[in-house]
Amino acid sequence: MRFIFILMVGGTLMWCMAACKTTRSESSATDHTAPDRPTLPRETGTPRNETGEYELRTGTVTPTGRLDVAVVRVRDQKVIWQKNIRAGYAKWAGGTTLEVLDAPGILKKNETLEDYLLKIDIATINTK
Repeated sequence: MRFIFILMVGGTLMWCMAACKTTRSESSATDHTAPDRPTLPRETGTPRNETGEYELRTGTVTPTGRLDVAVVRVRDQKVIWQKNIRAGYAKWAGGTTLEVLDAPGILKKNETLEDYLLKIDIATINTK
């Protein structure tokens, strides 16, 4: 009887220690000091424009088909433009012009991909 009591108490203690350890490691893994601004996409591709002044950063496509895209000024690493686009692409179209396709998965009647093609002149964006 005493042996069973010791086993029950020991098992309960071990279970509590394991539960506390899991909780501690999960809470320490969360970075509470992270700023409230969007993070830059991981640098899977970082092509620069023709002058080398800007860098295009794209992340990997998410399971929902979205893609993080950002343009960073090389000189000071300042984010000039950033967007999370639907299944599409972003590429330099020459000079400081960025071509972005931000199309939905299914187009509406009488729509084409051209309707979702954006041409953005990065040099004209007001960055203060």
